[in-house]
Amino acid sequence: LMLWGRYASQASEARYPQLWQGRVFGVCPSVQGPAGLNVYDLSGRGRHGVAVNVTTSTFWARSQGQYAIAFDGTNDYVSAPNLQAFGSGAQLTASAWVKRNAVGVYAELVNKFSGTVAANEDGYLFRWDNNNKLLFTVASSGSYGQYLATNANTSTAWNHVAAVHEFGSTAKTAIYINGVAVGASWSGGGTQVPDADATNYPIIVGAQRYAAVSYNPLAGQMDDVAVFNRLLTPGEIRLLATRRGIAYEARRDIVGGSSGNRRRRVLTGMV
Repeated sequence: LMLWGRYASQASEARYPQLWQGRVFGVCPSVQGPAGLNVYDLSGRGRHGVAVNVTTSTFWARSQGQYAIAFDGTNDYVSAPNLQAFGSGAQLTASAWVKRNAVGVYAELVNKFSGTVAANEDGYLFRWDNNNKLLFTVASSGSYGQYLATNANTSTAWNHVAAVHEFGSTAKTAIYINGVAVGASWSGGGTQVPDADATNYPIIVGAQRYAAVSYNPLAGQMDDVAVFNRLLTPGEIRLLATRRGIAYEARRDIVGGSSGNRRRRVLTGMV
């Protein structure tokens, strides 16, 4: 995915082109600032999200002089349409900056997962478990594989987290925190490939949606959320983790500019 001529210049996107390739969803609230209930997809695919069950006056938090999304830990979440297909060999990277308010509880980060009964649960989930370990789950018709970090992380500071996975293979899965791969192991296999119906599930940020109910809501803040349809390399993940907002630098050239017309080009397509 390259967006030259649409939102950013060829020169600005050429700085870090690898961080735009394969992106299927990306939001960076710190770039755009408060936008009501709308969370804008900056990948260029127009999959803008909607914040649900939020109070707009508290949903946008100041962070490093800009903004992040603040989830209340009760029932807030963001839902964005997504048609990323699954299949053996399909690849995924989920990446985000996260600041938790509470530890020792399940906290959903990014997922594309749904179901109404156990037999039709399909998709993936990336979260912290109640032992403060990062956990990646893949499901197919109620059959689960879970990739769990070995060590706990109880930090309530800003941390960059990422998960990479190739569906149908357990040889290409990794979890990163602050740019470093952490020890982790599978239970339940990990070779599950979600059924085709999961293709239409939205990307959910900050909670898990199951049978129209929210579970494991995050109490804390998130920024620079991105989903890719490829495996980011360790070097690319280090870039995301060591230079917060680097993947959105091309968009900052537009949003931070002095031209009001150019600003509106970025913020079109409200949901």
